[in-house]
Amino acid sequence: MHLRESVGETYARIGGAFGVTRSPEEIQRGFRAAFRTAPAPMFGDGREFWRHVVTSAAGVEDDDYFEAVYAAFGAPAWSIAPDALQRFDDLRDAGVGVAIVSNWDTRLRAILKDLDVMAHIDIAVISSSPEIT
Repeated sequence: MHLRESVGETYARIGGAFGVTRSPEEIQRGFRAAFRTAPAPMFGDGREFWRHVVTSAAGVEDDDYFEAVYAAFGAPAWSIAPDALQRFDDLRDAGVGVAIVSNWDTRLRAILKDLDVMAHIDIAVISSSPEIT
């Protein structure tokens, strides 16, 4: 999976309405720095973790801004490699189990479903979620 636009571009695009003045490049650098200092581990929907990252990277502490950014990273923000689903099917057809194991927050399962990935794998294990499917 890949983001359709960089984190910096997304944060800056949304941030215009919330007083964010940092450039996408500045936000991107701030994102990397904030990611290293964020509270760990990430549980559930990851809001505490992501609130720290968004606030630190953008330099704006605004709940509405955070919620807008958080919501922006659903399935429409992501793309998958054009042949990924076919490769998963090829593996399964050859008798190889296909799993996704991730340390992402609980939004990942819905993203995988919306991108039609769940129909092409055998199991998804996401560390922040007790559900295994």
